[in-house]
Amino acid sequence: MEGEINFTKIFIILFVFVGTVIYIRSNYTYMDVLAYSEKHPHPSISPRVEYWIGRAQYHRDVFPESHQAFDQMLKDYPTCQYAPDALYYKGLMYSDGRKFAHARLQYEKYMKMFPEGKRIRQIEKKHEFIKFKK
Repeated sequence: MEGEINFTKIFIILFVFVGTVIYIRSNYTYMDVLAYSEKHPHPSISPRVEYWIGRAQYHRDVFPESHQAFDQMLKDYPTCQYAPDALYYKGLMYSDGRKFAHARLQYEKYMKMFPEGKRIRQIEKKHEFIKFKK
């Protein structure tokens, strides 16, 4: 009948979707996706993918992989919309790791490249705070 909900169809679609997600999560890592993005660059998708991999790894405290994702994005797309935030997070990671010279470089790069950026006040305060730390 018209207007009836076909629960069998919904169940099959849901089953296939969940199975696909489980397969992907158990067979691929963020770094696999990052490598694919590097080998198959796409100007509108790659920066977004690389940025969100960097953010995900940052929030998981996997800083080396986060740095790798942000570095790849900044190298290939230095002025994309995600570049300011990538510099900000790189500075945070270096600062948290007590690598203040590296953090200062990231903050200075942000201030130079994005003087009107949305995080400029935060960056200036963080830069001032670590200015003389070694």
